[in-house]
Amino acid sequence: MVITTGLSPKLLRPGLKKVYDITNKTKEIQAFKLYESESSNKNYEERMPVSGFGRVPIKTQGSNTEYFSPYAGASQKQVNIAYSMGFIITKEMIMFNQYDLMVRWTKALKQSADNTVDLIGATPFNSAFDATAYTLADGKALCASDHTLANGGSVANLAAANADLSETSFEQALIDIETVMAFDEAGKEISLGAYKLVVPPAEQFEAARLLESSQQPGTANNSINPFMNILPGGFMSYRFLTSEKNWFIMTDHTDQPVCQKALYPGEFKQDNDFDSDNMKMKLYYNLSFGFYNFRSIYGNGA
Repeated sequence: MVITTGLSPKLLRPGLKKVYDITNKTKEIQAFKLYESESSNKNYEERMPVSGFGRVPIKTQGSNTEYFSPYAGASQKQVNIAYSMGFIITKEMIMFNQYDLMVRWTKALKQSADNTVDLIGATPFNSAFDATAYTLADGKALCASDHTLANGGSVANLAAANADLSETSFEQALIDIETVMAFDEAGKEISLGAYKLVVPPAEQFEAARLLESSQQPGTANNSINPFMNILPGGFMSYRFLTSEKNWFIMTDHTDQPVCQKALYPGEFKQDNDFDSDNMKMKLYYNLSFGFYNFRSIYGNGA
């Protein structure tokens, strides 16, 4: 669809006090705070878990050393996805509009891209409990009670009893991360801790009370708040989370979710049609967001 002078006659002459709503206040892309950025020059990338070794056994005097064979799990594929949008504007609209619309629409195109990036970054979180919407290599949802280990065992990164964010549910989550979740592909205990709490806007005030109160939240007790300064990454209110109740904890595992960038920042291109004199402006970028190690996130699907 071509933008012509027919959009509105009022745009073709001075007199309007303000033309508004084309662009909004520029905001930082929140998704980039939750994913590690990696470049990619392939259509897709794969990541596969291979275990270390199990516990070292006692060697009795004169006996042979036991040798351990590592385990290899299923690989996770992350496909890069292209995104593109643009607009076409007539020469006359460029010439006669009185409100610098060309520049403002170009800025609006960039803001649309930022909004889309944040939305697709939130998709794994919004689909975290649905294996039909977002699946890891083991065939399970991102947050599940029975992620399959390469040695045949299973591990949960999902609350055993989903509950609203509270002192009790948050305390249990911290315990689960250090105990229930903390196993590698060989079934050996690993060091794992909580790093950042991710909540929808409706839970941001409860998160602040839990993590930023100097004394025990929600009581008249003059007790210290055991959660204060416990998360190195603090908490983040992610406005693109669709559920008002679901909340997550990002862990300090070395395998963090990835924002895979094949072409980002976006590529702006401009072209003029010789016959019509119409001008085309388009934006193209290519990236994807994804998790590959379930140990990087704990979910509570309240």
